[in-house]
Amino acid sequence: MKKIDKLNKNIKVICWDLDGTLFDTEIMWFNMDNLVKEQNKSSEEICTVAYKTWDYRENAPVALKYFKENKVPQVIVNKCDLTNQAMYKNETINKSFPFDQFEEVISEKNFKEECSLEDMFKLAYQKYDIKDKKEAIAICDMPFELKAAKDIGFTTIWAKNKNYPFTKDELKEIEESSDYYVEDFRDLVK
Repeated sequence: MKKIDKLNKNIKVICWDLDGTLFDTEIMWFNMDNLVKEQNKSSEEICTVAYKTWDYRENAPVALKYFKENKVPQVIVNKCDLTNQAMYKNETINKSFPFDQFEEVISEKNFKEECSLEDMFKLAYQKYDIKDKKEAIAICDMPFELKAAKDIGFTTIWAKNKNYPFTKDELKEIEESSDYYVEDFRDLVK
């Protein structure tokens, strides 16, 4: 895996993960069991409060705006409906984060039956009529997300999160499932 230096100009779709990729929330999810015990609240209550103050990762709006201006379709692929609800109902986030840059959100709500993350990426792949893996980009932070996108045929970019305590096994899976990595989203718009 190498650091991204330039994206293919013939991209038909960019699929973004939400938690940990566009929003630096993974450390909260990592600590959720402890937070539930300490605060004696449900994960839904904690999430709803936390997302009222959470901010997007640095330069995420810069990249989103760039791709929108260049007419590259952008999709959020996010399995966690709790995150979706907490984010979209949050006035602070909705005022400051450019959700209008996305063509759609693909989540469990797109399916009548239980679905996997692979199913969600596959739906994006089909909707945008992808013929070549260089035409579809998935930007994620967690190994299982990168693997799901890679297995469907996406070019994968790891949104490297230096604050998350990845295990050696997770880092190995990230290495195996990522074509590139990015630390600063400005690197995507060079």
